[in-house]
Amino acid sequence: MKFQKKIEIYNLIKNTKYLFTQVKQYGRNSLFVRNLRIVISLLLVVLIINGVNYYSTIQKNINKEIESNNIYLLERVKDMGVNVLKTAESIATNTAIQSSSMQYCLSEHDDVAKSYEEAISKFIRSYTLVYDYIDSVYLVSKNGNRVTDGDLFTTINSFYDSEFIQSINTL
Repeated sequence: MKFQKKIEIYNLIKNTKYLFTQVKQYGRNSLFVRNLRIVISLLLVVLIINGVNYYSTIQKNINKEIESNNIYLLERVKDMGVNVLKTAESIATNTAIQSSSMQYCLSEHDDVAKSYEEAISKFIRSYTLVYDYIDSVYLVSKNGNRVTDGDLFTTINSFYDSEFIQSINTL
């Protein structure tokens, strides 16, 4: 009896395995599963193509936007540079036509030049205070061997900005 029960259990397990094997094979080869595989494959292909297309379009748009922003910024920098140069030219022209700066530069005597120092200081400070990108304005008199930045009136050789002195010595 025990032996017969063991055989029945063995046959039941064997039949169950056979049944699961058949269900698996049927499931894999069924029409539903085959069609599901085809539909999923087609959907994946369409999604991948759309994803690649979307990515490339976004990359092109980003590159165009970066390029247009760079061009805009470059134009702004160019305009600012032109404005700075125009301002420098205007300052140079205004300085050249001021009677106090003319007398300071043309006079060979220190006494005459000293009488114009206050007017020159006010004149130079007006530019350095109005324009935040102008740090200093130098006024040089080669006749009198003098230079000023509006605050310090000294000789060319003892002026603190050595690079500027080198640049005017090459002129």
